[in-house]
Amino acid sequence: MTTQEPFSDDAYATECATTVERVNDQGGTVLAATVFYPSGGGQPGDRGTLQLEERAPIRIATTVTDRDTGEIVHAPEEGQDLPPAGTVVTAQIDWNRAIV
Repeated sequence: MTTQEPFSDDAYATECATTVERVNDQGGTVLAATVFYPSGGGQPGDRGTLQLEERAPIRIATTVTDRDTGEIVHAPEEGQDLPPAGTVVTAQIDWNRAIV
């Protein structure tokens, strides 16, 4: 499964509605689509939140590309309960950090 990357078409996109595809073995979340740009070439990965309708948001500490699969992985801050596959979320980057 390849994550759709709306940021490729719109560098100013700050959020998108998407679905959790899975949580990987390291505890990172893989989404169907994301506006989070992964780290690479010296640029840090985006951070922000995954907003859920009936729960507190999940804080994303960074975003990386999995070396083995090439998937974009959203690494949460420690101690958070991650949503199961199929959960609809809104991925929202911390825009203030992204433009600094």
